[in-house]
Amino acid sequence: MSVVTKFILALAAALSWSAFSLWAAQYWFEELAGIAGWPVAMFVIAF
Repeated sequence: MSVVTKFILALAAALSWSAFSLWAAQYWFEELAGIAGWPVAMFVIAF
């Protein structure tokens, strides 16, 4: 398997994981933002 192919596979896996993480966090974010406010919720989820 070439280096380019490995890179493309790793990039696809990373993008898929990022998309799943954003999808899973949106419900948590909405609930937390309702309690603590949007800026606090963004900070907590980001860090």
